[in-house]
Amino acid sequence: MSVTRIRSAPPIDVSWQAGAACLGASIDLFMGPEDERVRERSRREALALVLCAACPVRRACLEHALAVPELHGVWGGTTPGERLATARTAPVEASA
Repeated sequence: MSVTRIRSAPPIDVSWQAGAACLGASIDLFMGPEDERVRERSRREALALVLCAACPVRRACLEHALAVPELHGVWGGTTPGERLATARTAPVEASA
């Protein structure tokens, strides 16, 4: 009988979150309900982006969102659509 070993993903470092401007803010500001209307989403995202604009860990947050990838919510001062556009235009890393 052969045993298949499954590699677990390395732990994700989220220590940067301790310095985030959004620490303590409601998750509802960054993640809307599934049935959210476009106008409501735009208004909510605009408020979240204002908070992100002055965040000292914005870059680390965005790097996390792109690496995971986070498909929903505002992360690192970007919306899901903005992150998707970034991922589509990012150069593909060559494998070793």
